[in-house]
Amino acid sequence: MATCITVGSAQYAEDLRHRLGLELSSLRRGGCPVALEESRCGDYTFFSLSTEEQGAGQVRRGLARILADLIARNWQVCLLERTIRQNYRYLDSDERSLILGQARRVLEGSGDGGELLSEALRRGRILQALQDYLEGNGDLLVEGFVTFRLRDYLEELEEVVDQAVDDFLMDREQAEFIRLLRHFVDAQAPRLDLLHVIIRPEGSFQLMDACQNAISDEYLEEFVSEVAAKDVNAEDLLISALITVAPQRLVVHQQPGSGAGEGVDTIRRVFAGRVRMCRGCSICRLSGETAPADAEVKEVKTKKADPTAGLID
Repeated sequence: MATCITVGSAQYAEDLRHRLGLELSSLRRGGCPVALEESRCGDYTFFSLSTEEQGAGQVRRGLARILADLIARNWQVCLLERTIRQNYRYLDSDERSLILGQARRVLEGSGDGGELLSEALRRGRILQALQDYLEGNGDLLVEGFVTFRLRDYLEELEEVVDQAVDDFLMDREQAEFIRLLRHFVDAQAPRLDLLHVIIRPEGSFQLMDACQNAISDEYLEEFVSEVAAKDVNAEDLLISALITVAPQRLVVHQQPGSGAGEGVDTIRRVFAGRVRMCRGCSICRLSGETAPADAEVKEVKTKKADPTAGLID
C-alpha cells in the first residue's frame, strides 16, 4: 500500500526543492523508493512524496529533518524581519537591520540570550513537533504549521526582538548622553592640568592632582556628598566628579578586580583624547596596599613619580 505525504510553502520553495532532492537520493540509495511530484496553486508550491508503507517512517523522519533545518535557518530570519516590521514600524530600515543582526547573534549563541534555549534545543523542539504532526497527518503547509503549531517558538523570537530593540534604544540613549557630556566638558575651561583617578576593587575611587595630592576642593567635596546621599552608584558618581573637576589630562589607575570596565569606558568616551591608562606605577602599587586611605595619600606624596610614566592610550 502506497503512502503519500504532501508539503507546501509560499516561501523558499527552491531551497525546499533542493533539500528534498538530496534527501530522496539518500533514501533511494538506502533502498527506500520514493517518488516526488511538484505542483503549484497560487503562491504556493506543493511537493508530494510517494513511497511504500514500509518506507513511510523513513520519509517522514527525513522530511521532518529538512523542515526543521529550514525553519531554524531560513524561516527564522524571515520571522524575525516580520516581527520587527510589524511591531516597530517607527524604526527606519537601517535601525531594523541593526536590530535584526543583534537578534540573530543572540539566537546563534553569540549574544546575551539570558534564559533562551540553545540553538540545538530549539531546533530539537521544532523537529519533535514536526515528527509528531507528520505521524498523524499527510499534508503540511509550512507557514500554517509555524503559525499554529510553533507558538512557543514564535513567542521566543518576539522576546529576542524585544530585547534587541531595548538594547538598541539603550545604546542610542547612552550615545546621546555621552555626546552631551562631551559637549559640556569641551565647553568649560579645565580646572586642573592633570588628574589621577585611582579606582579600587571595592568600587571606591580617589582623585589626585599632578603633584599626587588628594583633591580637596570644597565645591567638589560638597558636590560628592550631595550626590552620594542620593544613592547614586560609584561609577556615575565618579563621572560626575570628573566633569566637575574638568581636567585637561586624565590618568586612570585601575586596580585588578575593580570591575569598573563600563565606568572606565565611559570616561574614555567622555574625555576622548584626554585619557591615558596606567600600566603600573608607584601610585598603583601604593593605592593597592591595605593601609588606610589617609596613610596611602601621605606615602604617595613622598614618592612622586613621572605623572605620565607607564601609560597607554
